[in-house]
Amino acid sequence: MVKIGLIGFGFIGQYLYKAMSRDENIRITAIVEPDQAKTGDLPEHMRLKRVSQLKNRNLDLVIEVANSEVVKNALADIPDNAMLLIGSLTSLADPGFFKIVEERSRQTGKPTYLPHGAILGLDGILDGKELIESVKITTRKPPKSLNIPDNGTGEARIVFEGTTREACFRFPRNVNSHAAIALAGIGFDKTCSFIISDPNVSTMTHEVEIEGNGLHWVLRIESSAQSQVTGAYTPESFYRSIKRIFDSGIGMQII
Repeated sequence: MVKIGLIGFGFIGQYLYKAMSRDENIRITAIVEPDQAKTGDLPEHMRLKRVSQLKNRNLDLVIEVANSEVVKNALADIPDNAMLLIGSLTSLADPGFFKIVEERSRQTGKPTYLPHGAILGLDGILDGKELIESVKITTRKPPKSLNIPDNGTGEARIVFEGTTREACFRFPRNVNSHAAIALAGIGFDKTCSFIISDPNVSTMTHEVEIEGNGLHWVLRIESSAQSQVTGAYTPESFYRSIKRIFDSGIGMQII
């Protein structure tokens, strides 16, 4: 039985808990959530208020689905015997934290997993990174999803244009998809991010345009909003990524 610790019990955390409760091979045995009202219906032994309470737990994997500040502060309290999955990929735009995560993996011998989340086609970006010359990501969301006021004009407007590294600092809860593409491809500083606030849409859309030596790729991913910042596909994508960590499988496998 695989034992998992979960940091964060918002929309994605709750989805993962329900999905894994139906899985006979995986169990979430500890959940860190300061807002105990969110975990009030769970068994008492599972409910933790602080990440430091994970330190002495016997866990195979710790999954972070809280936010970038939480995971930065939590890293020292992750058990050394546990693998780590970071959901808040925008945290890795911080060069200092990126190095700390790499060092933890080297010292413990445990991998750190970075889920693709809402973005499709990361395998192609990863495989083709030596050929890629430019990457542009445009995200379009309703104003409330970006936590910015509607300007009242009824028109879409660009609220950010710049490097993906800067976007991660400015909109840490909204551009994990941008971070995933930067990590798989040509990096945070060479990847260009655009964020559009559009009061006329109810969906979340990511458009990715990639140019390179002999290639031109255009990806468009659209998803209905299931929470203020998360689309419908993302939590299921997280769950399937976690399953692949432990399901080695037999026979033919797509790699």
